[in-house]
Amino acid sequence: ARKAYEILSDAASRTLFDCQHKIASKELANILEVDIDDMEYNETAETFGYGCRCSGSYSISTAQLDEGFDTVCCTSCSHCIHVLYEIDPEREG
Repeated sequence: ARKAYEILSDAASRTLFDCQHKIASKELANILEVDIDDMEYNETAETFGYGCRCSGSYSISTAQLDEGFDTVCCTSCSHCIHVLYEIDPEREG
């Protein structure tokens, strides 16, 4: 119950949880694939962003990508994207 409260009380954690739940329950029949080169990089936040057709946005951090998380949901609707990227061998530890 404590873990659930921690996840659901934080907007970013809740969004991530919802997206992971959709992926796990296979609700993503027509997921859009977006190349990371088509996304806008924010150096300060270390995130990649992409606009959704609903006027919302998709945002994924470099930390999430490093952890292998490559699917992200829109901040305003139920659509999700699969981010296409290659791991930079120089960044691997």
